[in-house]
Amino acid sequence: MKKHMRIAALQCNFQSREQTLNMPEFWKDFGFNTEQLLHTHADMYSAIYDEERHGKLFEEYMDIYMYGRFMDTLGIKYQNNNVLSGVIKGEENSIGIQLYNNSSSSQTVFLEIDLEELGIYGEITSVVNMFDNSVVEIKKNKVTIKMAAEGLVALRVTYEEE
Repeated sequence: MKKHMRIAALQCNFQSREQTLNMPEFWKDFGFNTEQLLHTHADMYSAIYDEERHGKLFEEYMDIYMYGRFMDTLGIKYQNNNVLSGVIKGEENSIGIQLYNNSSSSQTVFLEIDLEELGIYGEITSVVNMFDNSVVEIKKNKVTIKMAAEGLVALRVTYEEE
């Protein structure tokens, strides 16, 4: 019988080869059953993972990080070449938006969120910074994000469908 694949795209490079190669076994505990590509030589933004800081996001926002669907950059628009982004369409009427400032200077991002591009017809009800649970002001479907140099922002957008 065929089963659905939950694919991990692991990007890490620990101090020892054994620690790095043990990661796929660790991810099995979270329901992943295959690995897309083990990036053992990751560098910069693709390898930053701090269990204390990022692990709590994974546990607290499982509707996004465990059960969500990666949408690349679908559903968001901004014009800032220094900022990398990713969108995850979560369960429970939520969207996760990750922004990484890939530059050595602070950046301001004027972000437009387009629910219809994600196949969602409704209204945004809130935007929250997942790291500190602060509410981000939204005007219609636009938010302004100030980012520190080489900073990471994770937003949880909730919406109500029509």
